[in-house]
Amino acid sequence: MALRAAGSVFGVFLLSVAGVLGQNGWDVTFTRTRICALKGLSVDVSCTYRYPSGHEIIDTEWYKWWNVKVGYTYNIMEQPEYAGRVEYLGNNHSDCTLRITDLRENDTAEYCFGFKTNIQGWIYQQDLFISVTDLKVTTYVTKGSWVILNCSTTCTLSDNPNPDYIWYKNGKPQHGYMSQNYSILSSDVDSYSCAVKGYEDHRSPAVCAVGQNCWRVIYAKRSICALKGSSVDISSNCILGDNTAFIWYKNRQAIPNSHNYSNSLHLYPVSSDDAGSYSCAVNGHEDLHSPEVTLTVRYKPNNISVSVSPSGEIVEGSSVILTCHSDANPPVQKYTWYMRNINTSKESSQIYHIINIRSEDSGEYYCEAQNEMGAKNSTVTLIIVSGKQTSSINIAVGITIVALVLNLLLSFLWFRKRASNSTDTRDTAEDGQEGSMDAMRTGLTVSRTATLLGFSHSIVSRVSTTQCTPSQLDKTVGSIGVNMGQHPCGTLSTPCRVHAPMN
Repeated sequence: MALRAAGSVFGVFLLSVAGVLGQNGWDVTFTRTRICALKGLSVDVSCTYRYPSGHEIIDTEWYKWWNVKVGYTYNIMEQPEYAGRVEYLGNNHSDCTLRITDLRENDTAEYCFGFKTNIQGWIYQQDLFISVTDLKVTTYVTKGSWVILNCSTTCTLSDNPNPDYIWYKNGKPQHGYMSQNYSILSSDVDSYSCAVKGYEDHRSPAVCAVGQNCWRVIYAKRSICALKGSSVDISSNCILGDNTAFIWYKNRQAIPNSHNYSNSLHLYPVSSDDAGSYSCAVNGHEDLHSPEVTLTVRYKPNNISVSVSPSGEIVEGSSVILTCHSDANPPVQKYTWYMRNINTSKESSQIYHIINIRSEDSGEYYCEAQNEMGAKNSTVTLIIVSGKQTSSINIAVGITIVALVLNLLLSFLWFRKRASNSTDTRDTAEDGQEGSMDAMRTGLTVSRTATLLGFSHSIVSRVSTTQCTPSQLDKTVGSIGVNMGQHPCGTLSTPCRVHAPMN
């Protein structure tokens, strides 16, 4: 939203469109045209606008009246002094509500809302005034020995016209006193301050009941916002005697080496660790702390890192979660994931979930964290995707099946040979020769069967060159049949060998 105009030119333009409002469906309405709020608090400016049908809203803006000579000079949304403190809660239809936080004295001004349509152009409405006030304690000396303290503001608070008050004596709340006035003895040498009930963190400056000889600290600012790396002076206006030493505190803890005779604490360069609440006390009266000042440090994301889950080897087909971590104030508003050497982004969230990861997903990943102060990238994280692994269980099952099949085959051959020997009892040389041939055939069958089933040549060669008698062959084949079932962990035991070629 660009700046519109300045000075008398802007004023003439504003007057030229003023007559449009309130006619033919044009209108801007503020719920309250006069708003009074406490310094340091926030305010919502309720606002609605309307326009004739057929028009379309192109843009909306809020302006601040600078002075009579200059007029409305800038769009507050674009000004550094309002950075992080203004928020447009409206829309491009009918709502023009504005929120201003951490109100400051220079926010006191007249404000103007404008909107632009595709047909009419810019329409503006002024007549909204915001007053920012602080609490103040005033003393009134009466006849006799009493002094009346009065807690007041420069305007009537819009959200709480008749508030209850909290009074503080030397920084400690005085319960039971809710009135705007507080009576004390004229001999009282303590300091007093007040706050509106419900906003106890926003107290008035402390004052002495009588004279200027009591301890008090008045901060120049209650809330300080600083950029990381800049310098900050936290100062106070103290009414004390000469040669008074001060002790500074951060979050109620004494700051080392902060004992000095200056009423200012200088921080340079400011870091994120300096954020916190600061107060001071007079040396020797450490139990009497001043009201606290809050220091907020704003900085772009840093300390950006990437974590990978699960850790260890990443296997193709599994799921992987990448998480981007960072430190920033204000918090990170946007995360973006990138893969190195690829121009397009992969994901726009803090967590990047890769489901069913593939080998082509291997590469170097990094994330970008961004807030209104800037953006920064993490270092790259290398992701390597391994191919799918064959299950060791499948291998073990395969070996077991091969061993069982071989054992069954050899057992079948052994029983077949036993049956053949029991039906033939002739002990002749011819039978011996036939037995030798059968043994050779058996050895050959065993050798080829074992070879086909994948056993190594060293196992098959156990059936070799030695000739056996039929009875010995029975024992040999039986021994082979039994011990084959123990492969591959067992050993083959053969009392004799059968001569058979290894084809």
